[in-house]
Amino acid sequence: MTTNSLSAFHQTTELRQSNKDKCLAALRTEPNQSRFEIGRKTGLGDIEAQRRLSDLVNEDKADITGSRKHGEHEVSL
Repeated sequence: MTTNSLSAFHQTTELRQSNKDKCLAALRTEPNQSRFEIGRKTGLGDIEAQRRLSDLVNEDKADITGSRKHGEHEVSL
């Protein structure tokens, strides 16, 4: 790997961790939020919030507590 690619890799890793921390902080202030609510509060958007929430669930730092209707689809909380 080149110096630039290593730098980009480490920046991405740091950004991912920072975004996970934002999501975890939002969950601590108010549990049972959807990815839409967390994305709005943190400024990450719902897609990035969903990705980081999935990371947190896989690391056992967050739990899926239920679901609610969003249009015709179920959204995890």
